[in-house]
Amino acid sequence: MEIFHGYTANKAWNAAAVAFNASHVRSQGSRLGPTREISQAAFVIENPQQRWIHSRIPPANIALALAEVVWIVAGRSDTRFLSAWSKSYLQYVNKASHQHDAYGRRLRAHFGVDQLTRAAEALSSNPQTRQVVLQLWDASLDLPLADGSPANANIPCNVLSILKVRDGHLEWTQILRSNDFFRGTPYNFFQFTTLQELVAGWVGVVPGSYTHISDSLHVYENELQLIRDISRSDESWENTDSLIFDRNDCLHHFHVLEQTVDQIAAAVHEKELLNLHDLDCPEPIANFVSIFIAERLRQLRFQATAQEVVQRCTNPYLTHAWLAWAEHLRALN
Repeated sequence: MEIFHGYTANKAWNAAAVAFNASHVRSQGSRLGPTREISQAAFVIENPQQRWIHSRIPPANIALALAEVVWIVAGRSDTRFLSAWSKSYLQYVNKASHQHDAYGRRLRAHFGVDQLTRAAEALSSNPQTRQVVLQLWDASLDLPLADGSPANANIPCNVLSILKVRDGHLEWTQILRSNDFFRGTPYNFFQFTTLQELVAGWVGVVPGSYTHISDSLHVYENELQLIRDISRSDESWENTDSLIFDRNDCLHHFHVLEQTVDQIAAAVHEKELLNLHDLDCPEPIANFVSIFIAERLRQLRFQATAQEVVQRCTNPYLTHAWLAWAEHLRALN
């Protein structure tokens, strides 16, 4: 097993990017084309609140990453919610109306139990327990067919999460059967470290380390040059927002945020979007809203207004991530 350690997600990701250039990394075929694969790879991130991969070139889509978090917390499986923030998303899910492997649905309802709520209750009552495991894989739906063909085009890559409390910190271990290092890992880090922070608040502790174990960490060979070109960012931006909320408050804030994101995605007029900015919510949630509104304004080609709105975000971490994304798209046009 290869272990990539970093104080931030970005540093751990950079370490793995370097490792893909090593001569011992094998070539491995796949249904989507040849890859370079590191088997049994582990990332250990000491401060999971510093979760964004600033080094990725081209930059990842911060609005999509935030939308995925809202979608997961809401327990949704519809593809409409996410397709508003990514032009290619519907192609990824084969234009389905609902996503087979939707993590939010699987965590909040699929198995007949709200796993996030039960986990928080169990850890609050018994912080010493080692039995809190969140299940994402459903063998009845996800195992390959007898002829080896996939049961569905979208099988979950994340299969389970293991949570425990130690010394007042919520430690989170995420297990993946397969992980596209360039396209998937940055978003997976963001999704599950955010869940880690939210659940820590529900338990009444703070986030501890985040460990991310992939049985197959891979890069498609036609994208190898992209990880050789990463910026080695000095990470001068800090995530200044805390998502530590009481569970009831947290779920209320995210419910309001979910409704607001739906409204933002449907809006087509500049004034309509600006009116949605005046949301009575905590500053970290308001910062999410700023990013969503700026991105929607950019989509509608109100570029100057989008730049003004993103400056209302008080978190430089999110602001820089969106500016890098917007500049990348501007350079393409």
